[in-house]
Amino acid sequence: MKSYSTFIFESSDEKIKDISHWREEEYSQMGSNPGGIHYDETGTKHYVKLYSNPDHAKTELASAKLHQLLGVRTVMPKLIRKNGKVGLASVYRDNLKVESPYFYDHLKPHQKNDITKMYHAAIITNNRDIVGLEHDNIMVDKKTGELHSLDQGGSFSFRAQGGKKEFTDNIDEKDSLRKYRPAADVFNSNLSIEDEKANIENIKQVKDSDIKDILKSSGLSNHEDLANIIISRKNKLIKSYQ
Repeated sequence: MKSYSTFIFESSDEKIKDISHWREEEYSQMGSNPGGIHYDETGTKHYVKLYSNPDHAKTELASAKLHQLLGVRTVMPKLIRKNGKVGLASVYRDNLKVESPYFYDHLKPHQKNDITKMYHAAIITNNRDIVGLEHDNIMVDKKTGELHSLDQGGSFSFRAQGGKKEFTDNIDEKDSLRKYRPAADVFNSNLSIEDEKANIENIKQVKDSDIKDILKSSGLSNHEDLANIIISRKNKLIKSYQ
C-alpha cells in the first residue's frame, strides 16, 4: 500500500489507468454512484466508483488528499478510466466496517480526536457529506478502532451525487454540521472546545504551498481559484477559535 505522503503529493494529471479489463463482481455497488467491487490482474480487490463528470472524480481525489493532509485517514483512491468513464478506485479494506449511529454515542478519546479532524477537514473542503446519509461515509478499523473517511465526493462545489453547490470562503459548515442530521448525530456529542482548539494548532502547521500543490496536480482547470478559497476557509476557521 502506498504511503500517505506519496498519496498526497503524487500527480493526478498523469495518464489515467484504464481498468476496463478488470473483473467486476455482480450486484456489488455501494452508495449512489455507479460502480462496484473489481479485481485487478493480480486478484487484488478494489472498490470502483464511476462519474458522469470527470471533474467530480478529480474533485473527490483532491479533497481526499486534503483530508489526508489535515490528519484524516482516507482509503487513498486513485483516478481510473473504465469504458470511457473516469472514476476512482481504492484497494478494498476488509478490516474496515460501517457502524450504526449508536456507535458514536460511546467513542474512545482517540476516536473523538479522529472525529474532530474530520469535522475541521469537512469545513475547510465544504464536504457536507462527510458522515453520509446512512452514517456510511465513516468506517472503523475492526482491530485498532481508528476512523477512516470513505467518501469525499460532496466537496468543493459538488454535491455527493454530482449536482453543484456554492463554494465560497464562508465557513457556515462549522455550524450546520453540528445542527443538521445526519452529521449532527456524529459531531454534536463528540466535539469539545478543548479538542477543537488542540487540532487547530495542527491545522496552523498546514502549509498553503502544500494546498496549492495538491490542487495544481488535480487536473482541475480552476485549481488556482479552488486553492485560494480553501486557504481562505482554513484561515477563517483558525481565526474563529481566537
